[in-house]
Amino acid sequence: LGVWDSEGAGMAPAKFDPVKWDSTLVDRSPSVVDGELTLAYDVHDGWASVSIAAGTLGMSYGECIQHRSGAGWLPAYLVEVTRRRKPWAISLDGGNGDAVAILGEVRQAFEEAGLDPELVKPLTSSLYRAACGAVWRAVEDGKATRPRVKPDQLQAAGEVASARHVGVDGGWVWDRSNAPVPLSPLVSWTIA
Repeated sequence: LGVWDSEGAGMAPAKFDPVKWDSTLVDRSPSVVDGELTLAYDVHDGWASVSIAAGTLGMSYGECIQHRSGAGWLPAYLVEVTRRRKPWAISLDGGNGDAVAILGEVRQAFEEAGLDPELVKPLTSSLYRAACGAVWRAVEDGKATRPRVKPDQLQAAGEVASARHVGVDGGWVWDRSNAPVPLSPLVSWTIA
């Protein structure tokens, strides 16, 4: 009758099918061999949401291993996890100005800790776009898995995340600008 539904107005639909997104949850995390681990970090909403996720090279498994506000903790935490788990790579969205802004501090912390600062590399926009498509396909195909945890910021981000189309080839990335919850857990999980 022409009555505007203000709840959810202006929001694009979530990219993940809710049933398929929920089916990615597993009760037992697989064993991940050191050296087959990848890490990624992301910053969203002006440092209000900073996340680190871990992924694997051999399977479509990933988890959000840290989620906090502010960025002062990020370089030291990445050094600690790198020393302990020996990741193959650490990445970030090279198009995210906030994540790139702290890259120098992260690399400096790695150098001071005797770790290779070149281990931390931003993804190009085309690689980030490919990662978004690949993680969506893995969820759709029932191949992606993640642990069941409480609280689960990754769950909340995946429930609402929508796509923002980029380029002329039909590619897309996660739409940070219209997200009702921080997407850093999902973006870092996607990259990892």
